[in-house]
Amino acid sequence: MSYTNLIKNTLDILDLNITFNENSLKKERIKGRICHVFSGTLDYFAHSYHHCGAKENGSIILWSFTTCLILLNDVSEVQTYSCL
Repeated sequence: MSYTNLIKNTLDILDLNITFNENSLKKERIKGRICHVFSGTLDYFAHSYHHCGAKENGSIILWSFTTCLILLNDVSEVQTYSCL
């Protein structure tokens, strides 16, 4: 079983576009509490639609990346986040 599948099963994540690597778990202090933080990557191909003015699929330009910290269910009574 891959690391991605193991982490997704543990955290009950169903999104197929999220991947985790081997060293994705860190313990960090957030708001004064020690928490588990799983770092992952959200990767998907955006579909464009002709009513938006796009000529073909794949012509959407992404200029930057944004990191989001998402609160998940507690794991072993420790507050858990996903950083995507």
